[in-house]
Amino acid sequence: MSLHLQMTWCLPRRPATVTMARHLLDSALTLFGVSASCRDEIAIIVTEACTNAVRHAAGEDYEVRFFADRNRCVIEVVDSGPGLDGEQLDGAALVPDDVTAERGRGLLIIRAYSDEQRLHQRDRSGLTVRVSKNLTWEADPFALAPNLA
Repeated sequence: MSLHLQMTWCLPRRPATVTMARHLLDSALTLFGVSASCRDEIAIIVTEACTNAVRHAAGEDYEVRFFADRNRCVIEVVDSGPGLDGEQLDGAALVPDDVTAERGRGLLIIRAYSDEQRLHQRDRSGLTVRVSKNLTWEADPFALAPNLA
């Protein structure tokens, strides 16, 4: 029996939307039975990726795409900002010059909590942060669902 969840939403570039995105994802993953520790790590990833879009992008909004199956979830945050240069896209410049600085650590945090991450420069402007995370489960999601038969 297959299980998958797919969501896409467009959010205004305002700080409050970071919390909205995190809570929406956590609610969906809770209903599907994903473990609390795994959801916590996904919340950190989503918070950092969305915060980067809100703080550094251009335009009025950004997009969050989410897909999950029994094994993993994939999160994409797409913005229309200035993007990154080639060295940053390759990951060579993901370590900030000053590791105690408050800015520049988001991508490092994403890397620490995810199983795979990729930055993709969009045409002309914008960046897609694509992250995957292997899921761990507290319960069989079908055991939690009411019997609809």
